[in-house]
Amino acid sequence: MKEIGLNEDVEKDPLRLADYVELSSDDGRNKLYTCLAEELGQDKERKNSKAIKILSEIPINALWTTNFDTIIERTYENQERKLRALTVNKSILERSDGDFALLYKMHGSIEKDKKDRIVISRSDYDRFAQNKGGFQTMLQSDLISKHFLFLGFSFTDPDLHHILTITAETVRDPEYHHAPRHLAVMKRPSQAASAATKRQHELFLNLLQRSYGIDTIEVGDHKQVPGVLKAIKDYVFMDRILVSGSFPVDTVHNDRVERQRKRVEELSVSIGRLIAEKRDDRPRTLVSGFGLTVGLNTIAGNSGYHYQAGTPDPQRYQDIRPFPHGVVDISLPLTCSAGASAKEVAGAPLSREEVFTRHRQALIKGVGVGIFIGGWKKNDEGKAIEAPGVEEEYQLLCEAGIVPLPIGSSGGMAKRLWQRFKDEDYGQYHAFFNTDDMKSHYEALGKENPCLTPDEVMDCLRKILRGLEVASFRQLPQQTEEPSA
Repeated sequence: MKEIGLNEDVEKDPLRLADYVELSSDDGRNKLYTCLAEELGQDKERKNSKAIKILSEIPINALWTTNFDTIIERTYENQERKLRALTVNKSILERSDGDFALLYKMHGSIEKDKKDRIVISRSDYDRFAQNKGGFQTMLQSDLISKHFLFLGFSFTDPDLHHILTITAETVRDPEYHHAPRHLAVMKRPSQAASAATKRQHELFLNLLQRSYGIDTIEVGDHKQVPGVLKAIKDYVFMDRILVSGSFPVDTVHNDRVERQRKRVEELSVSIGRLIAEKRDDRPRTLVSGFGLTVGLNTIAGNSGYHYQAGTPDPQRYQDIRPFPHGVVDISLPLTCSAGASAKEVAGAPLSREEVFTRHRQALIKGVGVGIFIGGWKKNDEGKAIEAPGVEEEYQLLCEAGIVPLPIGSSGGMAKRLWQRFKDEDYGQYHAFFNTDDMKSHYEALGKENPCLTPDEVMDCLRKILRGLEVASFRQLPQQTEEPSA
């Protein structure tokens, strides 16, 4: 500001100030760009990466930002998540192949854009529809078809305000019945703030809710934001349910084994169907390592329900990753990501057990709940014994904070894990099982003599899953109440 002879008392509009700097000399635009590059260095980008790291763990397929920095790109790269940054109209036409999340940088990027493509001055905003009309159209489309989480937005950006206003007019149309609700995380005024400031904040939140369909979660401090995102992530991951367990098909036959096999099969089919039931107007996703008997029957029940319900492309809701049972000890070059390219590194020999452990680690990623059925394997004598691999999956879930639900009445390792949860691991999940109803439903999963029928087990699981969803939202800060008129 000193270079152009102004101070903050004279010009308080940063957009207009950018206009003045740009017009002050022939290289005014270069000065603005250089200033941005210096202010948005890597050291300063790291300070808020904890929230972005959690965000990168949520399966979001599109992100929108008005920021110029590259913190989102760097965090996704560090998390080995694929991301494609879009900064100009032409790039919007380059649709994702499904493996990439799309990052719409509607105001440009200091790393990718030329200086004349950055939206920083009042004049740039005035020309936004002309220069970046593709972003405006795409954002309007997303706002009327997707749920948005607004994070770090003050809602003072002129472009966003204009697009929200147009979108609000669209969804007010009586013929439009399915407008999605959105969510914003906002900082509430401090206790020391004036009554007028607090009232203005209340009225503004009311405006967001009634005019734009944006509900609000308030935080007292920005340090609470990662906790909010963690609760949202837990809720989203409730959509993905791992079914773990096994029962060998060629064990020594006797009446007890046959009864146990039949129960495991019936429970597996029923659980597959339960997972296919709609939650918030869409089915959950079944995650399976295709364990013997359990995997086959779970997928059969899941697919059967989807086809009966007429679900389009039901495979979208199935993440099936069969274990590599034919593998022996291996020693192969490993490929690891290094920026945009890949390089081979010498790999140490991997035992069969190590391969299976890595497979299990990949299997539970992005899962919110793990259901355990049976859990048997065949020993050298052809008899069914408890499967240690199922216990390893249980342990991995606990280490990741993912809720395990062993059906103790299905026998095998699941029975032992049901008891272990009660005796050892309940405290870790107390926030989810702190009501009498949730405790009672869990107890019922292990009930024997007589066991619950598969339908009764499904009723308990259905109530537990709903309780887990409710409990995950208890971790959020209290939402604002609608202010009085």
